[in-house]
Amino acid sequence: MIQGKIYQGSPYRKGSTWRGIFGYIPSGESSVTKAFKNAFYDLTSFGKPHKNDRRFELSLIRQVLWVGSWNLSVLGLLIYLCLLPLDFSDEESPCQPDGEFRFGGIDRRGSFAWWAPKGFFQITLGWGRFSFGTAKLIDVIWDLVVGRGGQTLMALVSWRVFVEYLQLSLITKPAAYSTVWLIRFQKDNSALASWKLASGFFKVGLASKKVMCFMIWTVLLILAFPTFASSMIGYTPYNKAYVNGTTGRLIQFPAIAPIAYVIRDGDRVDDLHKDYPVLWKGNSTMTFRSSAELYDTCDGWEDVNNTQADCQLQRDVSQYVQLYGFDGKGGHETKHGQKTYFRNKTLNWPPLNVKAFYLPTPFYWNWTANFTGMASSTPLNPYQDISELTFLVEDEVYNVKDVQAEGICQPIKSGESVEYQWGFSFLQLFVMTVLLH
Repeated sequence: MIQGKIYQGSPYRKGSTWRGIFGYIPSGESSVTKAFKNAFYDLTSFGKPHKNDRRFELSLIRQVLWVGSWNLSVLGLLIYLCLLPLDFSDEESPCQPDGEFRFGGIDRRGSFAWWAPKGFFQITLGWGRFSFGTAKLIDVIWDLVVGRGGQTLMALVSWRVFVEYLQLSLITKPAAYSTVWLIRFQKDNSALASWKLASGFFKVGLASKKVMCFMIWTVLLILAFPTFASSMIGYTPYNKAYVNGTTGRLIQFPAIAPIAYVIRDGDRVDDLHKDYPVLWKGNSTMTFRSSAELYDTCDGWEDVNNTQADCQLQRDVSQYVQLYGFDGKGGHETKHGQKTYFRNKTLNWPPLNVKAFYLPTPFYWNWTANFTGMASSTPLNPYQDISELTFLVEDEVYNVKDVQAEGICQPIKSGESVEYQWGFSFLQLFVMTVLLH
């Protein structure tokens, strides 16, 4: 009744109603005149400041900043996860993220299969060293803040977008009452609401089928987000690498060292003994070195008589084998029965029996090559096979296969309790990052 009065009343009432819709009052003017007036009205009103313009601009800027920050953050995390398997770290510990001991010598890097399906539920990205209580507390806080909080935030943002699209869709195509109620008023992301929303789409869909599929997928993702967020995190014991010695003791991995030579008859020289090991750097009495120093070599000097303190023995042995050869057989220029000289000591025939393994730089086999007129007549490295890489473990010699076979990763204790790392499953975190981007 009231509506009829509005549309059937005086011309003024009718005109006022139309003006609220189209912006002008109709009259008896021709359509051409009205068209020109409409155009003039649009041109004169274009660019004029309105009271709501500034508020709209600030809201738009905030939305752009939020969306840009979110996309950049997720993109940065995605780039980090893609670069992580390349392993740019200097860490040489053979304890892999999955807790297994894997050692392949110098070429060990990149041996862990980050993309292997078996690691989907393993915590392969761990940080820190925590007690069990602290790790569990972090786990609970993550579930509450990220799991439930993230679900709530995603639901608020998604349903707001759904409402805006529903308003656009209703202009071109009607929707089911249940769909309008769920999106516009109820705003519930429960399993029952998701089922009702999908049923409504099948009965009377929206204007775009792609948008309907996207809505259903978004609702399901929001519903399952706390489960995914909880599944991809956890805590695992903090492991340390050990190698079983021949006496049954566990030797810390940083205590092993690569060997350049073994002097079989080292007891012929003062301060040495039989089967004396000569390391790449330092001496056999060193009990610990950092993992980053494991493959340090003696490869720099200023002159013949100026060598690092922990490389003097290596220099003397290198100079000796350059003159008299390896394995006690003598060199090309060594005569049978000739006396040799080592560390200011004269030795009778035969020469020292120096057994060499993998030699990484010319310092160990052609020490004088960088000095004019003193290069060896045989400049090629006779021990360049990296498979001959050998280590000193306790007082025994282990090759790479021996270290791998006897290696083990065990949790370390802080007092009487085991320490833990808290972190993520690499694969699950990568999948979730892709879904959220």
